[in-house]
Amino acid sequence: MPGHSHLDKALHNAFHLPWFFAVTLALRLWLRAWPVALVAALGLSLGSEGMQFLTGREASLVDLLRNGAGTATAWLFWQVAASGIRWRRWIYGGVAVAISAITLSPLAAAIASKQYIDNRFPLLLDTSDRRGHAHARATSSAAVTPLGLQLTVDGSPWPGLHISDPVPNWTGYAALNIDVSLDAGTPIDLFVGLLLKPGDGITDFSITRLQPGRQHVAFALDALLPQGDAPVHDVFLYTTGTYTGRHLTFHSVWLD
Repeated sequence: MPGHSHLDKALHNAFHLPWFFAVTLALRLWLRAWPVALVAALGLSLGSEGMQFLTGREASLVDLLRNGAGTATAWLFWQVAASGIRWRRWIYGGVAVAISAITLSPLAAAIASKQYIDNRFPLLLDTSDRRGHAHARATSSAAVTPLGLQLTVDGSPWPGLHISDPVPNWTGYAALNIDVSLDAGTPIDLFVGLLLKPGDGITDFSITRLQPGRQHVAFALDALLPQGDAPVHDVFLYTTGTYTGRHLTFHSVWLD
């Protein structure tokens, strides 16, 4: 948090290294010379990032570095196999492992975080413990504070908080509970809905009126989850742009 969840970003970013590792090895086998293969890999990396300007995405220098890490790792492992000197093999292999570990460590951290929160189910989010942030995603301006995730309502389509990929089986639970604070001012409406599978619309949503201050609100699952035993893919906690500039702080979300 904020932005895409740590798990979403880590999964996306982690693919750069193995992808360019494989691409670089394929180029070496095809072109039969490392200098040409390395130049071709660099060209592909620059081209793939440059094309993002044409698709509305944002090119990233960090992604270029991840691509380069994949290319460097491919070259190093090739040297491990090709070198007949043991100490060189150890150096090349050690550097390759270090590059891989540094590049993939955010993925390991995100997976560990998701496992941590899954093991605490029916707790879905606890912002007091950063180990449980793996699948929380703010959809408007947000910052992590000592009190929790403070979200600033803006003009985005669904300003609020999405909890992605929770434990999907909610059988036996009666309510979705939210511990949340609202800044001083007039009350605002908080909408809650569930996404059962990607590509579908959310289920019937519930609305509650939040008063200024910290409060606990509960939403009955028989209204949110009419199918009862249907698997849940995402939790939507959002308001509308009508309240632009207001501040919501989410503390925890759980089932009972």
